[in-house]
Amino acid sequence: MASTLEVLQVLKQLYDDEQLNFSSCLLAKEDNYAINNATEGAIHELISAGNLEELQDLFKAMDENWA
Repeated sequence: MASTLEVLQVLKQLYDDEQLNFSSCLLAKEDNYAINNATEGAIHELISAGNLEELQDLFKAMDENWA
């Protein structure tokens, strides 16, 4: 049975050449805030932040653009 240290050493070798980016999900993407499009990322962020009124406005704007 592999010890924790051995597992960590294997993982280190696997990811040694890759650059880990822990902030990529924190950066806002312009597509998430287009008035005529509500992406999954934008919806999730608005719900997580409790901005339900802003989410409702986004959905209303989408409806107006479809008409």
